[in-house]
Amino acid sequence: MKTYILLILLTFLFVDGYTQTQTGAAKKYLFHSINQGGLLTGDGNNNFLLQTINGIGIGKYFAGIGVGIDYYASRSVPLFIAVRKDIVFGRNTLFAYMDGGLNMPWVNSSQKNSRIWPTNYKAGGYYDAGLGWRINGKKGNGFLLSAGYSYKQVKETVSIKPFWPFEPGPNTERIEKYNSQFRRIVVKIGLQL
Repeated sequence: MKTYILLILLTFLFVDGYTQTQTGAAKKYLFHSINQGGLLTGDGNNNFLLQTINGIGIGKYFAGIGVGIDYYASRSVPLFIAVRKDIVFGRNTLFAYMDGGLNMPWVNSSQKNSRIWPTNYKAGGYYDAGLGWRINGKKGNGFLLSAGYSYKQVKETVSIKPFWPFEPGPNTERIEKYNSQFRRIVVKIGLQL
């Protein structure tokens, strides 16, 4: 997967010479809002996500801040920086994207009640990278379809207390730490406004 991410980065950096450029037009800063939903699949688990990304585009580049709700394995809220680059211009635009930031757990009551011992959840890493297709409308609006590789991390600290007062060994609480890492394939559809 590191090779895949490296290829996306190289696309952002070196494809300029091969892309079509806007001729005769001055580059303008444009505000865009990208709202999308998607399906996540990996390791026998399937679920969905919702995202909104707001930022500024200039020419073939876009950068913004995004937030979402990710229901894969456990509910969480990714907060990330999003970068996109158009590779091929025209009525339909091919683009590469990369998102990276924090994944903050948002545990629901059924998940909290499923644990016997008190559990503390902490934020972990989040990234998503891939390629997409935008069918352009007027004024930079468009319909989006993309596919990529996504990663989210959830950290847990569990305080385990012994069940029996006469349990052999020291009758003390012990702490266990878990670092769950989820690698998934993601397909998203959405609108760019």
